[in-house]
Amino acid sequence: MPGIGYKVYTPKNSAKLGVYQGIVTEFVIYAKAKNKLSSQSGPARVKTYANLSILKSTQDSARNIFNVNFGLNLSFEGKCNRKYLIPYFGLEVGGLFQRNYSSMQFTPVAGIQLFSNKRMIWTLQAGYNYTVKYFEDYSGMQYSSTFNLLLWNN
Repeated sequence: MPGIGYKVYTPKNSAKLGVYQGIVTEFVIYAKAKNKLSSQSGPARVKTYANLSILKSTQDSARNIFNVNFGLNLSFEGKCNRKYLIPYFGLEVGGLFQRNYSSMQFTPVAGIQLFSNKRMIWTLQAGYNYTVKYFEDYSGMQYSSTFNLLLWNN
């Protein structure tokens, strides 16, 4: 399921680095939704994905950042019959890449699937980005909203 969205990343040292923002492309690798009548245990919604983004800083002197992530989202609810406002938690693992800087990073996230059915998933999420290198400068909050659409049925 290809998707598109918008991401805002605010590093701790945003006075020097600025606030980064830009378009994010996302590809859902696997998504599962079970209803209230399911006998299976586990979360009602599961989503694994990869996303790529080039984020531009509000500081003219800062270079763009290329951000790559793989993520997993799991709903808090075990059985859910509605298709809207489904809260979830998850984790993204990936990297930040700039001309003179690169670092592995991981981001615990929490969010809401604003709407979810067999053909589309629209999410709103936030998380704290922990970087391996230059932790005091580049760690910080990350916000995003993505919209994924299933283009073909099986």
